[in-house]
Amino acid sequence: DVNKIVDEIIANGKDRDSWVIYCVDIKHTEHVMAEVESRGISCGMITGKTGVKVRDKVLEDFKHKRIRCVLNCMVLTVGWDNPATDLIALLRNTKSPVLYTQICGRG
Repeated sequence: DVNKIVDEIIANGKDRDSWVIYCVDIKHTEHVMAEVESRGISCGMITGKTGVKVRDKVLEDFKHKRIRCVLNCMVLTVGWDNPATDLIALLRNTKSPVLYTQICGRG
């Protein structure tokens, strides 16, 4: 249940400033984002279909703490780094130890 998951993320992130949430697909990402926003958390969304300008704006806002949370689908795994990230929520599965390590390494 997305509501319970978002409640848990918020409870665990109450003292954290920069959250990255990994979602299953675009529909799931939109659903989770709506739930996060409904609780007053500023956020942005990036998917494989997000244009470069929008993607850059979301990541710039995240880097400069204008938004607290970035939700993403199939994007922020390799070649992206934000040392300020202090909460990672992995809401998608993977059987790949390499991908899991890459995702966890973003924080």
